[in-house]
Amino acid sequence: MCLALPLKVTSLSKNQAVMEDGRMVNCSLVKKVKMGDWLMVKSNLAVAKLTPSEAKSMCSALREISNGIKA
Repeated sequence: MCLALPLKVTSLSKNQAVMEDGRMVNCSLVKKVKMGDWLMVKSNLAVAKLTPSEAKSMCSALREISNGIKA
């Protein structure tokens, strides 16, 4: 099972973006990506653009899940 993650774009080059965690992501499926955008990333492929609010909610939920697994 693959998990899509919300990640923030730190730099761009054509259809490739470097995300906040350092990974290179193909952005060809998402229109008008710019630096600072939040993207839903699955297997180094951006599949959707997120609003900052959506990204914050998803990051919070993933943290809660991670903390529950560690406990």
